[in-house]
Amino acid sequence: MQRGASRHSGIHWREFGWTQKEKRLRCYARSNYPSHVVCTYVAGGSEKVCGNFSANLKTQNFYTMVQALGDREVDLVLQYAHPSLPSLYDKSQFHSLVLARDRFVPVAAAENGVPVYWLDAKSPGETPLLRYSGDGFLSRVEELIYRRTGFEVDKCRQVLESPTSEVLKNCALLKQGVAWLPHTAVAPHLETGALALAGSKEWSEPLEVRVYGLRKPENRLTKRVWEHLVSSSEH
Repeated sequence: MQRGASRHSGIHWREFGWTQKEKRLRCYARSNYPSHVVCTYVAGGSEKVCGNFSANLKTQNFYTMVQALGDREVDLVLQYAHPSLPSLYDKSQFHSLVLARDRFVPVAAAENGVPVYWLDAKSPGETPLLRYSGDGFLSRVEELIYRRTGFEVDKCRQVLESPTSEVLKNCALLKQGVAWLPHTAVAPHLETGALALAGSKEWSEPLEVRVYGLRKPENRLTKRVWEHLVSSSEH
């Protein structure tokens, strides 16, 4: 993330014994929403105890990230998780930490503070939906909400399907339908009144922002960063 001397500690990475290769931390994240955690916890916070290393962040789809971590193509993976949904990460090979918490909420464009669409389990056909495609984790959280509320999603008008929150958010802003999005992704738009919640609390679900890593990393910097995250996370 930063080059040259660290703003916080002024400690060069060579003073920690890292090699040129080790001073680079490779991270994957599904979208830019959990990625802010990289700046807060992984890069900004960790450099105080690890020196001014470089964090390289790339986006990949959900299943590719699981495979890449197992193949040691990446050092850390940041993803959303849900306490009721099974993980694809083998606990004997990987460990994880909760770095932050969020909520998965339904939103729609607003007019005078009122959402243009409102979720009603009794009248699903009146709700145009903006949905996640099946190749991402958040589609599984959507399905969890449908099952819990008894929402007959097949009776709704399916406007758009996309793997990314950003696309669904932009379509919601254009009044094209209701989209479920992480609250952190839409908080500024809720504050300005461009978007509004499109359902009561029963239509939302908790989310965790988790970081996943190998239990036996080859990179010494990765191990040091993980130790720092353990001391500062919720576990």
